[in-house]
Amino acid sequence: MPVTLLETSERRRHSEVSAYNFFRSWRAAWLLLLVPILMAGCSGAGPVSSEAPYYAGTFEASCSPVDAQAILFDLHRLGDPEPPQVNIDVWRFESLIAGGDIELGKRDGYGAAFIGGTEWIPAAKGVIGLDNYVEGEIASGWFWLELDGIARIEGRFEATWSEAEPVMCG
Repeated sequence: MPVTLLETSERRRHSEVSAYNFFRSWRAAWLLLLVPILMAGCSGAGPVSSEAPYYAGTFEASCSPVDAQAILFDLHRLGDPEPPQVNIDVWRFESLIAGGDIELGKRDGYGAAFIGGTEWIPAAKGVIGLDNYVEGEIASGWFWLELDGIARIEGRFEATWSEAEPVMCG
């Protein structure tokens, strides 16, 4: 007996109901929660490798290009006062908290590195992640910067608060 149009549409509706039941199941819910976590772990915006060099330095109050409050990190490779040196200026300063990752770009901050020679090389993009942050005391975490025309520079860091002169922005 040939299949009629009515029977074909009934089969399709039955398969749609099966898909609906699948997505209501607890297995599908776990799968849908796991996919974004796995995607974030595979992106380049995550923490640096465990072999990344260690940096030490200071952080202090600063001003953003629009005269808002900011924090400037001045980092040097630990045990080596020679380059590379890294400066990261975080402009988005609502409140920095431990566990936060800040994407460096036009809105949230700026990064640059001094590798040698005579000029600082600006970062095309980058991220600073704060594992520990106590305002006015200590900060630690990781960073990576994609330098214009060079390569990626990354590291873990610990920084202490620098008692510089008070900064008045705006």
